[in-house]
Amino acid sequence: ALPSQIKNRYNTGEGKERFLRDLIAHKTLVIAAKQAGVERDPRYVRELEQYKESLAIILYRDKVQREVPVNEDQIRQYFEAHVREFSRIEYDLSHIVVGTLATAKKARASLMQGIPFAVVAKRLSMDRASAKKGGKMGSPPLTDPVVAHALGALAVGQVSDIIKTSSGYEILRKDSEKQGLPVPLETVAQNIRVRLENQEFNKKIQEAHL
Repeated sequence: ALPSQIKNRYNTGEGKERFLRDLIAHKTLVIAAKQAGVERDPRYVRELEQYKESLAIILYRDKVQREVPVNEDQIRQYFEAHVREFSRIEYDLSHIVVGTLATAKKARASLMQGIPFAVVAKRLSMDRASAKKGGKMGSPPLTDPVVAHALGALAVGQVSDIIKTSSGYEILRKDSEKQGLPVPLETVAQNIRVRLENQEFNKKIQEAHL
């Protein structure tokens, strides 16, 4: 079946005539290419063979999925067995945010010299609300992927390198980490289905090699 966008394009009298013209032009080009000997071109032969192999794999995968379909119970069981993977991680963190790289290096050097994080935050951080609390931010939403990635790599109590963010130059400290609530099953069900289908397909490949 044609996609709705294509159907709408050709769904009038004029559109049907255009469709017929496009079809004739396409067929004419194919005939011209064959008459020119394209089918004997080594690149054509090579790429056609690669396409056949790719198509064979796609059709084989579809066949396996039809023969061993993944059902809702399997998806739920996988979700429950890997619930930690599908849970949000919540962080308590502190930060020092400054406007220039030079100031950020100064703050980082002070921390490396053993000056407490809270002291450096109160002295240098532009975020005065958190600076008054020694840089503590609580558990803010992690909307910046750079910050989220940096926190994920830190151990609890560890201080990050200087990070360039939309707020300026930041230094983070992970104060605590806890497992949050799992995301709703319906938001990851399709991803789980694909994983299980891939597992089944890979199992078939391994069996074929035995």
